[in-house]
Amino acid sequence: EVLGMLEVQDDRQHAWTDEELITLQAVSDQVAQSIEAARLLAESESSLLETTTLYEVSRALSTAPTLNDALELFVKTIYRRLQADQVALILFDEEHGYGTMAAEAVPTHDGPTVKLPMHGNPSYELLAEQQRPITVYDIEHDPVTAGIAEMLTGRGVKSILLVPLLVGQKLIGSFGVDSTQTQRRFTEQEITFCETLARQASGTIERYQLFEQTQTSLEETRALYQASRGIAAAQTPNEILQAVSDSVAAPHIDRVLLVLNDPDSTPTNPAIEVAAGWERGRPVSPLTGSRWTA
Repeated sequence: EVLGMLEVQDDRQHAWTDEELITLQAVSDQVAQSIEAARLLAESESSLLETTTLYEVSRALSTAPTLNDALELFVKTIYRRLQADQVALILFDEEHGYGTMAAEAVPTHDGPTVKLPMHGNPSYELLAEQQRPITVYDIEHDPVTAGIAEMLTGRGVKSILLVPLLVGQKLIGSFGVDSTQTQRRFTEQEITFCETLARQASGTIERYQLFEQTQTSLEETRALYQASRGIAAAQTPNEILQAVSDSVAAPHIDRVLLVLNDPDSTPTNPAIEVAAGWERGRPVSPLTGSRWTA
């Protein structure tokens, strides 16, 4: 492999002798060996740093007490390792059709309110289709960021590396490595490093989401079981309502009413009556006994 050349000049006309050429070749070989040794050492140190970083991230992600803690550690690791200006992670919500900011290496005042559209957003569509990182050198003029260029430039982003977070073939999120000071071309080594970390983060997100779903399912099952036992033992409408409110009442629920059709009302003038009522802070709702007609 040719690394380069060693050029030796003489301002006077000079015919190089064989001995001089042999000496210069020996010096050139020595320089080449030194350059190669230095390059291998740098690659070895870089590889060791990456391996150490990957191990530390893997251990930290598996022991983080919450998903927010795990994602914050994740973006800060990339921020330090790539000497980025910002690293932000987005999680996509298919039901509502947008992505929300889940973590930032450098917290911003508008970070928690940022919402990225999924539909009509070329960067999202490209990540979902290709399922590999995308580099954008010029945010303002690259068609890939057409749907989010205004938001990104508003945050001062000039160049960005977008990395998908995948669970199987499903795009659940992405993170961006931002350059805000100058435009930046990301190296293949940097991209590969981020891809490796992305696989670890995706697995962590999936584990936390499955755990939350399991906990929610257990709580719902427990509430239904408790309600069914209370309802089965109830003798009056108030006792039935009390069993329901004890099981499903949540911080955002202030009132529960048990409303029954009035069997004595006529088909032409149907009526309903509040048989029992529960209100936060009151043993009985004042609406109990109320009767309404159509």
